[in-house]
Amino acid sequence: MSTAFAATAQQILGVLLGQADALVGVKDPEGRYVFGNPALERAFDIAPGTVAGRRDEELLPTELVREIAAREHRVRDTGVAACEEERFDFGGSRRAYLTARYPYRNPEGSIIGTGFVAMDITPRIQAELQASADLAQIRATNEQLQSALVELQARASVDRLTGAWNRARFEEAAKGEMHRLQRYGHPVSLLFFDLDHFKQVNDTHGHAAGDRVLIEVSAATRTTYRANDALGRWGGEEFVVLAPNTGLDGAASLAERIRTAIASLDLSPMGPVTASFGVAECRRNDSWETWLERADQAAYSAKRGGRNRVELCPPEPGEQPGIEHIEAAFVRLVWHPAYDSGNALVDTQHRLLFQVANELLHSVLDSRPASDVDVLIDRLLEEVVQHFRDEERVFTAAGYPGAEEHTRIHAALVEQAAERVAAFRQRQVGVGALFQFLAHDVIARHMLVEDRRFFPYLSRSLP
Repeated sequence: MSTAFAATAQQILGVLLGQADALVGVKDPEGRYVFGNPALERAFDIAPGTVAGRRDEELLPTELVREIAAREHRVRDTGVAACEEERFDFGGSRRAYLTARYPYRNPEGSIIGTGFVAMDITPRIQAELQASADLAQIRATNEQLQSALVELQARASVDRLTGAWNRARFEEAAKGEMHRLQRYGHPVSLLFFDLDHFKQVNDTHGHAAGDRVLIEVSAATRTTYRANDALGRWGGEEFVVLAPNTGLDGAASLAERIRTAIASLDLSPMGPVTASFGVAECRRNDSWETWLERADQAAYSAKRGGRNRVELCPPEPGEQPGIEHIEAAFVRLVWHPAYDSGNALVDTQHRLLFQVANELLHSVLDSRPASDVDVLIDRLLEEVVQHFRDEERVFTAAGYPGAEEHTRIHAALVEQAAERVAAFRQRQVGVGALFQFLAHDVIARHMLVEDRRFFPYLSRSLP
């Protein structure tokens, strides 16, 4: 564990235990307590030092156990910390708590339990705290805790030097896309690339120069791929890119763009840096290990073939090379109550985007005049831009800690959408590919993946 990581963890522990009235606990995957502070044991009315190894079922009423378990399952399933007000019949009275729950991860990034800190905010205690001017300090402490938990979570899932996903986080995402392939037939490809002669950089210019190369390569890679692609650092000078809804041809084009971007970097005094790429589309009979091995072997072939090149893992005999499934774009978007955020403005606009996207789909399938299609494309793009602005105002006001990053994602999607529309009107891309990007990448996929990260922070009372 790094010194910085340990210091952050100690800081968080100090914040939690420094609040005498805070209930603090950590549970293992089976729901047994592995830690509970004295305030928690007093609340349970048990002897000091006896909470470890026990479950909520031994300490609380059945109905309350079910409520707590549901909230903990949500945190484990999403992997995102949540801060919310909870009301329970506890200790013989109706109590309200402001509770922060968070996933507890091991150094590899896997979730191995859950933790929580809860402050009693019933009216009586609130009045006492307000009278003593402590309420403002409690809120500040919660903000510090929330910020520190987000930082810990980020540290546990990304490479500290480059900001790319680590192995555990990348493998988790890749297996999720493999499931989508099995269930829906959506293609997914993997790019494995290795920097050429990287050892010479370290030997000649030192490890600080090598670190600079890795940082610059990561940044250059991010400028070339789409918003739904992902970069991981596999180890040393090896990187991987996950390209959802992308067949072998599309992944080869992406690899070539990244290769060119890396070779164009100005890394004086080291000179140019190049990379060798292997590309493999996932097959239905692949395991994660076999898919990764095929991409790795293709990268090794690129090394043997002269380096600074892209090598494709060929399809099996009789297997058709993967392509972007344009036909998958022609699927009507259907709203489901599970998509609700609880914020009226956000949910109304999400439904409107579904509606306008479906109108565009119908205009294409009904072979309506090009002028009608153009009007709907412009309207959809305008609605997306307006929605992003309104949504940014909502999640910023709600105190979402990822607001700046989410706003950057919005800007990148709008820029890419404008480029795709321009390419469509210049007959460089078809209407199927344009609909796929606007309706599924910009609207549906962004809403179901990125937007869900800020849902727990929204106040249900905001319009």
